[in-house]
Amino acid sequence: MSEQQIICIGFIINLACDLGHYSEAIHLFRGVDADSMVSSDNLTFSTLSLCYLQLQQPDSARLYLSKMNENSRVSGGLVFYCQMADTYIAENNEDSAAFYLNKAIRKIEKQKKQTPEAPLPRYIMPTYSAYASLLLQNGKIKQAGEAFRFVEPLMKMPVEEPDRLKKQIGALYRYSSFCRATKQYAKATDLLIYRDSILDIYNSTKEIREAKNWGGRYEIQKLLYENEKQKIDINNSKRLSALSWTFSCILIGIVAICVYISRCMNKKRHCWKND
Repeated sequence: MSEQQIICIGFIINLACDLGHYSEAIHLFRGVDADSMVSSDNLTFSTLSLCYLQLQQPDSARLYLSKMNENSRVSGGLVFYCQMADTYIAENNEDSAAFYLNKAIRKIEKQKKQTPEAPLPRYIMPTYSAYASLLLQNGKIKQAGEAFRFVEPLMKMPVEEPDRLKKQIGALYRYSSFCRATKQYAKATDLLIYRDSILDIYNSTKEIREAKNWGGRYEIQKLLYENEKQKIDINNSKRLSALSWTFSCILIGIVAICVYISRCMNKKRHCWKND
């Protein structure tokens, strides 16, 4: 597979994931040379892990994350640790999620020593807020509050990208639920008001995004159709080749038998003439 084809397939897989077609994205990946894609495009592995996580298959998600990490030039990155934590949060596995989040925090602290003015990375917000909700679910109210307050500044940081807005909305909702559970009603109300203001921004662009997504959905369906058609054409070609080869063998056998019979008849005629 050429590099251009790998880039194209990777783009379609990412688009399918963005549109929520998780099974289709995995189906597309299985139809190509996986090793060649992995060696040149780590983003595809990250996308596949997200697809498996959305399909509630965290073990498969971790498999692809591990492969992505092994293939990365800089293994053990913040994104890897957060994504691994997400897979364990989905299983309500607090200890394993904490293990990877602690690794992420240590990495952030190390970066802070080099650049003290650097803000907390935004990528940690959805994972850490989900982890805080898990702590609340397990009755660890104090630890949950500390976790929410740790990423609270990121929840109020202005963003424009739809994906980040969606994650911010989710984090604010989780934090407001925590505040309601701990009877901090005024703060819970403030958080919900702020969440609703972001939700209005998110919904205002939804129609535009949906219009663009229709084009993406059409391209995915077209690619899936062409992929299936290509498989059918290849199978038909193989069957036709097999039939042609069988017919050729039979024809050659018939010709050989006819030649043999003809030679035998000629020899008999020759003998009769001599007699």
